[in-house]
Order: sequence, then structure tokens, then C-alpha cells
Amino acid sequence: MDEISKPTRQNAFRWWRPKKRVERRHGKDVLLRILTIIGYINTAVIVTAAILLSKAEPDTFHSMTRHLPLRSYWDPVSLKYLFALCVFGFFLSLAGLIVNMRRLKRKYDSVRYNLIVVAILSMAGIIAYLNFS
Repeated sequence: MDEISKPTRQNAFRWWRPKKRVERRHGKDVLLRILTIIGYINTAVIVTAAILLSKAEPDTFHSMTRHLPLRSYWDPVSLKYLFALCVFGFFLSLAGLIVNMRRLKRKYDSVRYNLIVVAILSMAGIIAYLNFS
């Protein structure tokens, strides 16, 4: 006769309570490591895209005060690299979101919001490039 079915006062109503699950995972699993790496790469992509955007824009008042030759157009080469970075960042974010959705099985797993933000920023960059080029 097993312990739960014994008619004692302590476990008389234990049959309706779920058993506590033992956590067998120790440390980060492979999917969590992949998500962390994707997050770092996405951060680097966004920072690089911001630097390229500042280099590609037409010259402003700051260049006029230093008496430098002014450029009144957007740099097309930098914009092509910026577009490629936006596409790369968008697809990397989608891959990360897919991995994240497959991981959301436990109650303490959470959505990586940086992936959503990078996907939105990358999509905005792609739309802006396609509209204005």
C-alpha cells in the first residue's frame, strides 16, 4: 500500500493536491545562451546603424561653424549599408523571437523585449529606406 492511500489525518486529502515538481535544470540551457548572444548582436547592430545614420545624413550647422565643405544630400553608400544592417537586425530579431516563443514553457520564463524593440526599429528603417530611396 503506498503512502498516499493510507488513511491518516495528514494525507487524507492529499490526492487532490498536485505533487511538487523538482527543478532539474541547473544553470542556463542552450536556448537561453542563444537568446543572450542574439541580444548582444542585436545591440551591436542597432548601435552600428545609429552611427551609420549619423554619417549618412546631410551636413548640419555643426559643419558650417567649422567652415568645412557641406554636403546637402544623403550618402547613398552609407544608406545601403544601413539598409543591410536593418534587414540583418530584423531577421535576427525574428529568429530570436521564434527561439523565445519555443522557450516560454515555464511560468518564470519571460519574453525578451529587446528583440521586439530591435525588430520594430529595423522594420522602421527598412520602410524608411524603401519609401525615400
